[in-house]
Amino acid sequence: MSSRFFTRNPGLLGRFRRWLALCAGRILRFISLKSGRSASALPGGVALMIYRDFLQDICDGRELVMVSGTNGKTTIVHTLSELMRAEGREVFANDSGANMQDGLASSLLARRGEIKAAKKPLFIFEVDEAWFPRLTRYLKPQFCIVSNFFRDQLDRYGELDHTRELIRTALEQCPEHTKFVLCADDPLCASLSDAGKARSRFFGMDVQAMKPFQDDLLLESRRCPICGEDLTHSATAYAHLGEYHCEHCGFIRPVPDFSFFPDAEEGAEGLARFHSSGEEGCTLRFGIPGLHNLYNAAAAVLGALQLGLKQASWKQVLPEVRPVSGRMEKQKLKGRDLSIILIKNPVGAEQAISYIKSDKQIKALYFLLNDREQDGCDVSWIWDIDFEDLASELLEQVKLILFSGSRAADMALRLIYAGVDENKLRVFDTVDEALLTAVKGLEADEKVAILPNYTAMLHLRNRLLALGAQTENKGIAARAKGEEDE
Repeated sequence: MSSRFFTRNPGLLGRFRRWLALCAGRILRFISLKSGRSASALPGGVALMIYRDFLQDICDGRELVMVSGTNGKTTIVHTLSELMRAEGREVFANDSGANMQDGLASSLLARRGEIKAAKKPLFIFEVDEAWFPRLTRYLKPQFCIVSNFFRDQLDRYGELDHTRELIRTALEQCPEHTKFVLCADDPLCASLSDAGKARSRFFGMDVQAMKPFQDDLLLESRRCPICGEDLTHSATAYAHLGEYHCEHCGFIRPVPDFSFFPDAEEGAEGLARFHSSGEEGCTLRFGIPGLHNLYNAAAAVLGALQLGLKQASWKQVLPEVRPVSGRMEKQKLKGRDLSIILIKNPVGAEQAISYIKSDKQIKALYFLLNDREQDGCDVSWIWDIDFEDLASELLEQVKLILFSGSRAADMALRLIYAGVDENKLRVFDTVDEALLTAVKGLEADEKVAILPNYTAMLHLRNRLLALGAQTENKGIAARAKGEEDE
């Protein structure tokens, strides 16, 4: 057994400060838990204030995977963790979704005893895009997975080019042995391969499953990330993900090392044919629905294969993976089925609505929109969601559209401008009132789709727990209490 929490020796003074940091973090965690509040980020933050190398001393010399990008980080980390646990690895991940430095330190503090007992711990960290380059200055990951790039939290990240530069800087700071797993279908992501040369592997959708590109399609990224000229697109999966090339500099979509072909009828429900380069393909249903989650599954499997997962293992594990908190999470309240789908940017919202359209039993929509710091205070992104194209179908399918949160009125106004009948819209002051109204107005076989942004999702899940809702994932329910305060 390792019997060590820290692996570095920082000298006498360093060890003393590290001991103080550890004591302070553990005491704060104990007090937070006893008071019923979240211990997600505060203990780690205080520990790092006392001893800034706290994280480095835990991770140094141990196997580390970092996952970053705009959408899908939490699901990729969750799926990758499940894959590696099935392989017998002792995995330690920031399951709560606290993906900045303080949250990472807290997640390791919470599992100190298990880490000390582990023979060969594997750390898998979801990392915020802005924090990614700060962390790779001193943490040395063996693998990095980058999911995609979409416009998100403009008041924090700015435009896409800035977010891509943050990730690029992080990758360039990694050791030479670090391997990268990148999305082939996202030109902004695939172009990062030159930071790792031959160390990059790619995941993506089978081109034969993509839709022909339409010239009037609005893309968040049209220009070549290498030379700045316009890209030529020939097929599309969704948003700017698809097949592309640059006629000016020759940049072209790489061939994926791991790909998927969604089923024509049930692709939205997770059914697809997955194929690893050089291996026979396999048709199965990923346990988390949605086209975007097939990308997350492919990223996780390719990352796991790089970590030494046996080819046969992922075929058994993927169907058993269940949604992590708020990411296509299923709950039941008063006998009615609820689907919680986190949305935080236009592309994520459009993918969520695309999934809702595929499930005709969804008869109520409930939007929860906050503007707290963790969400990004600028909520203007809701005006970039293509509700106009979706309005007529939503009117036919749903009976009621509900809203709550600090910016509920803004979201309601957005749908009014999209042409949705005002008589179907209701704004509520409290989550409880909205939830109970939604389920009361449905038949036994009808469902509610709930679309919160981040802090709204945390509050929602606490209120569902208080109202006696049941979730299919007991681990999710166990973490819900107190999570809101992170």
